[in-house]
Amino acid sequence: MTECSILPASQPGVPQRTGGTVCDPRNMPGPEAKGGEAASRLDSCSASCLSTDEKPDGKADKYAEELEAAEVAKKPRPKKRKRDVQAPGVKEKDAEAAAEKRKFSVDVLSFKKLSVGMLMLGAVNEITDFELIVSLPHGLSGYVRPTDVSPQYTEALLRAAEAAEIEAAKGDASDSEDDEETPDSDAPALNSMFHVGQLLTCIIKETHSTKDVKKRRIRLSLHSAEINQSLSSDALRPGVTVQGHVSSIEEHGYLIEFGLKRRTAFLHNRRAKTYSKLHNGDRPLVLGQPVRCLVLECDADTRVVPVTINPTEVAEAVANSDCVTRFTELTPGMMVSGKILQRAPNGAAMSFLSGIAGMISTFHLPQQLFNASQLPPSKKIKARIIHVNLTSKVVGFSAQQHIVENKAYTFPDLQLGGIVEEAAVKHVEENVGVVIKMTDAGMHGFVHISNLSDDHLEKIGKRHKTGTVHKCRILGFNSLDGLASASMQQSILDRPFLGLKDVVLGTSMKVEVISIETSGVVVAVSDHLRGFIPLMHLADIPLKKPGKKFREGGKVACRILEVTPARRRLLLTAKKTMVRSELPVLSKISEALVGSNYTGFVAGIRHYGLIVAFYGGTTGLLHRTELSVSTFDDDLGKMYYVGQVLQCRVISVDHGKLRLSLKAHGAASSGIAGLSPGEIFPAKYSSTNDKGIDVLLQPSNKPVTVTLSHLSDFPQHCEQLARCIASSQGEAAEFVLERLAVLGCRPLLVSCKPSLVPAEGEDLFLPTLASLKVGQILVGFVRQVVAYGVFVELASQLVGLVPVKSVADEFVTHPADLYSLGQTVVVQVTEVDTVKQRFILSMKPSDLGAHSGPSLPTLLEQFWREKSAIDQCLSQSSAKRQAVHDIAVGSLVECEYVRSQPFGASLKVCGSGATAIAPTSLAEQAESLTAGDIVTAAVLDKDVENATVYVSLDADLVKVWSAATEVAEASATTRKEKKRKDSECSAKDTPSQSAVKASKVGEFTEGIVQLIKPDCVVLTLPQFGSAVALGLAHQHLNDYRPASKRYSPGQKLKTEIVRLPSASSPFALVSLGRLPRPPKQTSDGSPRSSDAKVAVGDVVSAMVRSVQGLQLNVRIGGKLLGRVHVTQFTDKPAAGKWPFADVHNGDEIKCRVIGFRKLKSNRHLEISHHDFYEVAELSAKESVVENDSLDEATLKDKDLTEELVQELKPGSRVTAFVKEVWKSNLNLLVTPTVRATLPLLEAATTKEAAANPDKYFQPGSAVTATVTKFIKADRLFRLAKSVEVCIGEVRTCRIAKVIADEALLLELPGVKTFARCALTDISDSYEEDPLSNYPCHMIARCYILEKQSSGQLDVSLRPSRTSGSSSSNNGTMPDTASDAERHGQSGTGATATATGTSVRDPEIESIADIKQGQILRGYVKAAVDNAGLFVRLSRNIVGRAKITNLSENFVKNWKKAYPVGKLVVTKVMAVDYNQSKIELSLRNSHISPQKRKRKTSDSKDADGQSGKRTKLTGGRVLAAADADSDDDNEVDSDAELRQMMEEEGAEMLTSDSESEDDVENGEQDSEDADVASQGSDQDTEDDDSDTDSDDDSATPAGKSSAACLKLPSKFDWWSEAQASAGKQAAAAGAASDSSSDDEDGEENMSNSQRKKTRRQKRAEKKQDEANLRAMEETLLDTERPMQTVQDFERLVAANPDESDTWIQFMACHMHSAEIDKARAVAQRALETLNFRNEKGKLDIWVTWLNLENVYGSHESLMKVFDEAVRTNEPEKVFFRLVRIYIQSKKFERADDLYATMVKRFSQSREVWEQYGLFKFRQGKPDAARRLMDRGLKSLRKFEHVDVISKFAQLEFKHGEVERGRTMFESLVTNYPKRVDLWSIYIDMLLRDEHVDDVRAVFERLINIQLSSKKMKHVFKRYLEFESKHGDTSTVAEVTKKLRNMSAPDTE
Repeated sequence: MTECSILPASQPGVPQRTGGTVCDPRNMPGPEAKGGEAASRLDSCSASCLSTDEKPDGKADKYAEELEAAEVAKKPRPKKRKRDVQAPGVKEKDAEAAAEKRKFSVDVLSFKKLSVGMLMLGAVNEITDFELIVSLPHGLSGYVRPTDVSPQYTEALLRAAEAAEIEAAKGDASDSEDDEETPDSDAPALNSMFHVGQLLTCIIKETHSTKDVKKRRIRLSLHSAEINQSLSSDALRPGVTVQGHVSSIEEHGYLIEFGLKRRTAFLHNRRAKTYSKLHNGDRPLVLGQPVRCLVLECDADTRVVPVTINPTEVAEAVANSDCVTRFTELTPGMMVSGKILQRAPNGAAMSFLSGIAGMISTFHLPQQLFNASQLPPSKKIKARIIHVNLTSKVVGFSAQQHIVENKAYTFPDLQLGGIVEEAAVKHVEENVGVVIKMTDAGMHGFVHISNLSDDHLEKIGKRHKTGTVHKCRILGFNSLDGLASASMQQSILDRPFLGLKDVVLGTSMKVEVISIETSGVVVAVSDHLRGFIPLMHLADIPLKKPGKKFREGGKVACRILEVTPARRRLLLTAKKTMVRSELPVLSKISEALVGSNYTGFVAGIRHYGLIVAFYGGTTGLLHRTELSVSTFDDDLGKMYYVGQVLQCRVISVDHGKLRLSLKAHGAASSGIAGLSPGEIFPAKYSSTNDKGIDVLLQPSNKPVTVTLSHLSDFPQHCEQLARCIASSQGEAAEFVLERLAVLGCRPLLVSCKPSLVPAEGEDLFLPTLASLKVGQILVGFVRQVVAYGVFVELASQLVGLVPVKSVADEFVTHPADLYSLGQTVVVQVTEVDTVKQRFILSMKPSDLGAHSGPSLPTLLEQFWREKSAIDQCLSQSSAKRQAVHDIAVGSLVECEYVRSQPFGASLKVCGSGATAIAPTSLAEQAESLTAGDIVTAAVLDKDVENATVYVSLDADLVKVWSAATEVAEASATTRKEKKRKDSECSAKDTPSQSAVKASKVGEFTEGIVQLIKPDCVVLTLPQFGSAVALGLAHQHLNDYRPASKRYSPGQKLKTEIVRLPSASSPFALVSLGRLPRPPKQTSDGSPRSSDAKVAVGDVVSAMVRSVQGLQLNVRIGGKLLGRVHVTQFTDKPAAGKWPFADVHNGDEIKCRVIGFRKLKSNRHLEISHHDFYEVAELSAKESVVENDSLDEATLKDKDLTEELVQELKPGSRVTAFVKEVWKSNLNLLVTPTVRATLPLLEAATTKEAAANPDKYFQPGSAVTATVTKFIKADRLFRLAKSVEVCIGEVRTCRIAKVIADEALLLELPGVKTFARCALTDISDSYEEDPLSNYPCHMIARCYILEKQSSGQLDVSLRPSRTSGSSSSNNGTMPDTASDAERHGQSGTGATATATGTSVRDPEIESIADIKQGQILRGYVKAAVDNAGLFVRLSRNIVGRAKITNLSENFVKNWKKAYPVGKLVVTKVMAVDYNQSKIELSLRNSHISPQKRKRKTSDSKDADGQSGKRTKLTGGRVLAAADADSDDDNEVDSDAELRQMMEEEGAEMLTSDSESEDDVENGEQDSEDADVASQGSDQDTEDDDSDTDSDDDSATPAGKSSAACLKLPSKFDWWSEAQASAGKQAAAAGAASDSSSDDEDGEENMSNSQRKKTRRQKRAEKKQDEANLRAMEETLLDTERPMQTVQDFERLVAANPDESDTWIQFMACHMHSAEIDKARAVAQRALETLNFRNEKGKLDIWVTWLNLENVYGSHESLMKVFDEAVRTNEPEKVFFRLVRIYIQSKKFERADDLYATMVKRFSQSREVWEQYGLFKFRQGKPDAARRLMDRGLKSLRKFEHVDVISKFAQLEFKHGEVERGRTMFESLVTNYPKRVDLWSIYIDMLLRDEHVDDVRAVFERLINIQLSSKKMKHVFKRYLEFESKHGDTSTVAEVTKKLRNMSAPDTE
């Protein structure tokens, strides 16, 4: 089957790629095509279509007719040629195969196929306060954040947030100032703008991809600018529907914004009335609300188009070819009319809009057909676009009725979490899922393949074929697809609830912690339900730091406390007392029973009593008189606290009010009066509850409850026994309840476990903490399982801890995976701490021994007794179960074969009709059977509960049993004649039972495993006529190992017979794995004691204790430990496999002891004890075990390791085992003591294995390689894989080194030197800086190109090479520029390899592949001064471009423009094949001559002369030649060229891009004087026809060109600045050289009427010289003011890095009211200023901000501000803008900006201080004081003093002086040695002339112990103060104090 996407073509005549198949429209079948030819041509094109304006013929109907003809022609027709005639059957099969091959597949959307920017149609499924949940096509779902709705709505949210923060800062509303305004906080809720079921056009903004499918999320956006970014302004045509949002609310309607330039829409109120009434609650539209509009009319010049949002008109609008002309104009939600093109099993292809093709998936076919074959060919339908991928040109449709009507589907008859008992499969989507019919009303659902079964399904089987009926549960609804999501998994069906409505109050569960908040903990109740545990309910006592107890991702045991579905609220409690309480749950007052006890918590404390709350918000009153103790204290809060758990008794229920009591009433709360621990009673069944069964103790009839886990020692029997006891009083009830032991009374605990209840005549042992002894073995049950261990409760309610290390012999990560609550276990006391009243236990089988706890025969007897009772009880419930129960195990039955199943053969027992199953291992005979065949089967076991019989079809077993049956029948005839009553076997005995009865209990025999069940194993005993036997799968109460991993069908075991078959038991009960141990003998034949040591060379049987990566830990006999190293396990390890894969704990293996080693026990300190224990080194190799010559003496003299080392020579093959993975090598083990290393690149055969070696090389896995060297000192082998490098081979490599701008050095396996990959061999499509994508140590695939004589390899990383053979040089390279232009993109054409890889830059293997005129791309290799530019075209071919052929323009420093490694486009000008030289050109006129010719003609002046590039003195440029902006090699823009010229000291004064106004104003350079002499560049070649050189002809002969200034034609020296000076000089010259007579005579004459006299010519010459002199003097005057634009242009050219000059330039434009030009100057300045001149750039930004503040709008100001913040230090820019606001009296905006600053720069002290100053100056001191409090919470502590000091100064200056003094007094009191604080305090007091206060402060300061330096400073200020404000006496007093203080220092 060929899968393809239906895509429109992008260019006429260019083959298009569709899903891996290249389709050319020229291959489309025409009307003349016949039969299979047309069909095959249609299939080769995969139904790809072209739009009207894209087809070569320009006719869409022609292609539609061809498709119809091809559809009809698909039917096979007989061929006329005789030799082609075939048999009819063969022909039909070929036709069917051809038809199957012609099928195509519709690609269904999935999460992996989504991409950012994809447009989708969604239906609002749920609206919350924080997001929209949107249903997407094909079962997907996304979410929309409030900030992704529209820009206006985002602004409203920000305003609301700021308003809320201001309100919070105000505190109490009564304290707020009247003059402080609150920002607008009008932010509408999401449910006021959207409604459930609304269809919206969305764009994918982000996808969250994780490994966990349930955590994958799709973020959507409704921004109109993002959705409509592919639309142009002319896309708004009448009849088009486009989604926009309300941007403004006007008096008569709304302005709708679509995100298009120069186009908006107007929605009149009357056209919005219907929508508002139906979907907006009869409310007007709000700002930012998204709406889908229908364009009513639109002209080319119309900027505002009228639209309507009437739901009927929008839904009925159908787009046609007049509305939509391009593929990019398609948007989801648009409805079109089309025709079915082709049908597929999972959808159909549709043609619309005159030939564009789209696809309809199965789920969106019309009328919910779910089968495209039911659609008539060429059927015309209406469909709506549901998704568009503009990148891949894929469009999807929906033809469902509700989508066509622009509505969402509703599910009125279904409920989330509901169970549908009978759901019929209507359609099967292969490898995807099934569509089911859920109701009679036609509602459908979809079940994904992952939800069909709990087991992993590779494909959908016959069990879910069309028409079958199943039970399912609803998981969710997709209102867009019209399908409900459902699941058939049994685990989902068994869940207690899926939604909030299913939640049962009081349900206990374990939840996962999601996050820890200040008010509680958020937990995950299920996959899609979240709950909340309030802070009060985290523990029984209040927690101050919940983070110490709870961790994210941890599990917490909880109970459902309260559920409110309407508010989506789920509260839980984690109080252990409530979670573990066994009292009934009270969730409604109507359920309360007077006299019953319930668990609740204190919800409130009143003076008259306590308010106690229960589940579901139920409350009751616990009056103070009903407390358990009398209290005379009126304050109950001293005795109780809110949240305290209480067990209360209901004393009355009156009119919905509960009265509670804590006083004891009747029996004690801890148990039942008259009972004491250790007593044993018989009991009778009373009733059943959710925890177990209620029984009556005999003979007192006292009621007690027996929990389920205490009914049996086998957890799998507990629930079945409870059901049997409840349904029948027969055999099950008799033996289960005949002995019931009281284990404890606090609370009451009774048990029926036989392991806890003593035998008759024995007393129950009740241990106490004092009686416990280390090493004592006891039986208990699991009380609680935690991460760090298991708590086990003993018979006397003593609870001990089993640490996780003592849970099992193996390492255990999660103990909960091994043990369940209530499970019976055997423990050993390992530690008793009487001081702390605790003890530690162990459950390790190695510590307990084999005979601890109940004996195996006892457990086996108990198991069979309970199983028989359960089967007997179940058989009475139905006739089918009774039929199964009557079938005898061990008998032969006739069965009818039904079918084969994955688990075996399914049969039906003849006569009874019971279902029989023969497992795969026992059903080899079934391969030859067909349905209905009758076979004889041997009954092995029966499952009465599921009414199933397990049989064997083994012919040998059936034969043995048949022979035994015949013998038994003959014997029975003889006995009948003799009429013997006491026969050896009863009438019910089977022949196999009779055979096994001849054995004895305790006898050992061999058994063959036939059937493995979770709790038991069924065997046959060949020694006794293959009799059926039953053994326990677990040999100990602590044995948790699964039976399937320990036993396998056909395995032979030694068994011990425990009990013979009887009338009640058809089985012989046996114990497994218990072998008779014959006494060991010494050398003289006498028996050896059991404690004799194992010697080296002995062959022993070892039991596996644990399996590790590199060794097996085993036990030999009772105590001796040993290990089998991975290198000593097998002689023939499989490469890449782990030898221990099939070994499990408990297995026994045969080994030979090859040595011993001592290990430290680490049980004591090494300084005090030297504990060592001995471990045997074993070998399980067959060559070692079976070699009898390896005795103790031989092994002592013989070292197997050394022998192996001697055998391995260089070149030998060896198998080693992975120890660990290093960075570049594998560390291997050849023997336990000999290592080896193998390079990782040699070991890895794939790129994935080399990139992820830890995944592919697990410890212990085998690796085979060749020995290259042995390092004896390190006992290390160097290995290698025998890999020989071949040319043309693809190998895995590693990047070793990156040579900048040149090549990559690669490391190859087996190669000593690095391979080299040139720049041109990295990719099939060259790109700038290709080496950046290849970092060091990266793994890649390379192609070996050739080997140099030096031994270095040349390789290629091109995908065309590594994925297949390259197709370079096969006529694919463009030969001429015209060919290149047809391919586009600078003349480089894209080719395709045989593998489908696009090759834009083919390989050039030799110079013969290059032809003159070709357009090639390459990388700059070198730039040589006198030679030119050398370009690398391939790894060994380099071409040269002369300097004159580099660019059309002159660039002085051309090397800087072409650095090494730059990607350039060149044209081959000449090729010298003999000397292997290539001449290249980078000129755009050579590469694209047509473009150059067009640009040259456009740039010519009015007189026909083209622009010239003239070199001036000082390196300046007068006029720049026109540059081709499309040239890749040249500077792309005038700005970039100007920047490059400025770096060289040049200047661009005039260019093609300058405006016409500049030219008219004469803005030309007039600075240099030798233009004509240097009119042509020295580097310009003679053949350059683009530059005129006619200037030489203007120079008079015989005169030097430098003698005078040659002015070009029409050049005006005069400008506005020099006009007056020039005219004055001209007048002066004329007056001095002309006579009055000439002036009078010639005043009224025309120059054209007479010739000028010599005197007049002289006067004109002098006048010109005067003008020139005046002009030059003006230009040389540097102190004159700049007045014109030309002045500033010259000034910024001379000083481009002076920001003040640019600011004056901007001011010049602003004085002329040319604001746009001022903005342009600012932009130029920012681009020109050096990047290190940060202050200069900041000044430019501030000037620009001032400009926008005065002349621009707020939006333009914010745009400039945002860009300034991005490119400068944000805090500085914020401060500059706030100062601008303050200076311009915009105090409100300054306040808003300050509010933003304290959020963004909360750690900046200056921000808080400046904001406080602003508040004080605004007359809001209270607001400033609250601001200081906020700042102290945000700032670091060491800044608090300075902040308080600053605000205290502000209080002195702008606030209350007394408050400021108080603040300073507090500061100097707490920080007395901070002299700076004292100094500021003094300055503030002096400011207000408080002289006495200042003197008092000085007196306090000089009495503080300060350093001499500080004290000197203090006295200096004190003297200055007294000199200014005091008199001579005060000065003398201060001087005296100074002398007294310095006197001790002097002495």
